[in-house]
Amino acid sequence: MRAKASKELKGAAVLSGHLLPYVVPASKLRRVVVLRCDPSILKRRLEERKYGEAKVVQNVQAELIGVVSAESFDRFGAKASEYDTSTTSPEEAAKDIARVFKGRRPAMGRIDWTDAYDTAAKLGSLFSEGSL
Repeated sequence: MRAKASKELKGAAVLSGHLLPYVVPASKLRRVVVLRCDPSILKRRLEERKYGEAKVVQNVQAELIGVVSAESFDRFGAKASEYDTSTTSPEEAAKDIARVFKGRRPAMGRIDWTDAYDTAAKLGSLFSEGSL
């Protein structure tokens, strides 16, 4: 899959997807932005979209521990950065990320949600049966 993606990518492009670290070689990318979201906000968004309980839990767990982010930093190193979308619209996020690409503002640092969910009660608010 990676060889095919490498062959097909020519010129400027914007790619999206959580499988990017497995599909696209680092040599083909100038920058990688991982969109992050506070797990409680992500949970609410997914529930509003009528995702099933198992899918909500899977996505919230992955976001809480930064699965996609870690894979992206492992694969792409300094090319990777994170952007918190918890309180911004997609349009605002796109404009702000474009400012980073153009050198008009620095990229955000690494995001660690585990600091915000450091007690059983806080974790329970994400994963208890009554809250799903």
